[in-house]
Amino acid sequence: MKGKPLIFCATYQVNGQDQARPETLAAINAIEGDFDFVLGRFNPYRHGHMNILHQYQQARKITLEGGYSHLLSIEHDMLPPPSTLDLMLQAGAQVVYGVYLLRHGSKVLNTWRKVNSSYLGMSMDLFPDELAQARAQVIAEVSGVGLGCTMISNDVLQRFDFHPSENSINSQVPDVAFATDCLRAGIKQVAHFEIICGHIEPSGNILWPFNGGINHMAKYLVLKSVNAPGGLALIEGQEIEIPEGVARELERAGYIKFAAAKKTTSKSTKKVTEPVEK
Repeated sequence: MKGKPLIFCATYQVNGQDQARPETLAAINAIEGDFDFVLGRFNPYRHGHMNILHQYQQARKITLEGGYSHLLSIEHDMLPPPSTLDLMLQAGAQVVYGVYLLRHGSKVLNTWRKVNSSYLGMSMDLFPDELAQARAQVIAEVSGVGLGCTMISNDVLQRFDFHPSENSINSQVPDVAFATDCLRAGIKQVAHFEIICGHIEPSGNILWPFNGGINHMAKYLVLKSVNAPGGLALIEGQEIEIPEGVARELERAGYIKFAAAKKTTSKSTKKVTEPVEK
C-alpha cells in the first residue's frame, strides 16, 4: 500500500443510491497506473457544504494513515483522461491541477493565475495572452483552484488540514482555502494543460475546456480605477465584458455596475446521449 497514490471520489446517496456519475467511475477505472480507490460516503451532516469539508478531511486522514504518496481528488461529476495519474506524477510539483471548467456561476477555467504570494488570482479566461502562453508551456504555475481533478502530495497534507475559507459564501467548501494555504506557504501549484477534463452538469451536458464550454458574459461599467484582486486592472469610465461570476464580487465592492444584458459568447455544450457502462 505504501508509496502509491490514493484516488478519492466524494459522493453522497439518495434513497440508498450513490450519486457519483457512472461515466466518472468508468473514467477513474480507466486511469492508467497503480493506485487505490476510495468512493467517499462520509456525510454525517444535514448541510451539504459541511459534508464536503468533512469528506476531504477524511480523505486526508486516509491518505496519511495509509502511507499513500499522494491524494488525487476526482469529483463525482468529472471526466479525467486515462493519462491523468502518470502526467501528474511527472509534473514536478506538490499540487497539480487538471484543467476543467467550473460548473457553478460563470463557466470559467479552474486555472487561476498566480499574481503574488498572498491572494489568489482570477481565472486565466480573463487573460487570453497568459492563457495561450500557459497552454504552450503545457505545465504552468497557478494559484489554484478547485478539487475537481487535483493531486496533492503527502508532504503537503502533513503541513495542514482542509478547513473553511476565510471569506466565502460557501465557507465550508475547502478548495479556495486550500489553494490560499499553499500560496502563502510557498508551495508550488501547477496546472497541466494536457489533463483536459470534462465536467458533467445535472442535465447531462458536458463542459469541455476550449471546446464548446459555456461562458456567460456581461458588460459592466467601471466606477473606480483600481487594480482589483486577481490582477485585473480597472479604469474608471471603461466598459468591460467579463464573466458574471467574476463580476459579482467586483460589483459588491462598488468597483463596477451592470451595463448591458448578458450574452453567451461560446457554442453550445456537448450532450451525453448514450449511457456509459461501468
